[in-house]
Amino acid sequence: MDGTLSRTTSEWGVFHWQFGAIKYRYSGDVVSELRFIRGMDAEIEAHALGVAHGRNHSGIAQALRDYFSGRPERLSQWPIQLAGTDFQRSAWTAIRRIPWGQTLTYGDVARCVGRPGSARAIGRAMGANRIPLFVPCHRVVAAGRRLGGFSPGADLKTHLLGLEGSLPLEMLDRAPGRQPQHE
Repeated sequence: MDGTLSRTTSEWGVFHWQFGAIKYRYSGDVVSELRFIRGMDAEIEAHALGVAHGRNHSGIAQALRDYFSGRPERLSQWPIQLAGTDFQRSAWTAIRRIPWGQTLTYGDVARCVGRPGSARAIGRAMGANRIPLFVPCHRVVAAGRRLGGFSPGADLKTHLLGLEGSLPLEMLDRAPGRQPQHE
């Protein structure tokens, strides 16, 4: 889906989870924005939006619940609005095809979109992604399979990749709930 959602026809929903809340904008069934909100800010945001106790799109909330339960199928196929440059949209479309449990490097994605050598531009496109999880930019890692960046935070990227079983090698010893392996 492409174009711009009218602010008068879109609504916000809030999905609560262990790190705070996920605030998402939608119009009908189309998701156009998602933000991670941490700590007390999550409750403040929810009350300000009038959705503290679940005025949500039930299908989107269920897709998020499914994702965090290890069933990402609905989330990866959910209708979304990609608003950005042609290059950004091509990068986001490629990233949406990365399966659960797998990662690509920024360079891999650059080659996928026919722009080898544009890994940094891919990184900037990831930073402009307004729909993380639906466009799973956390699955894009740095060269050498190092973690790389993630706008909502490295700890969140580590958690999401751990959930999906695809942490880069450098992060395995620091993954939540894992004991460091010493040789």
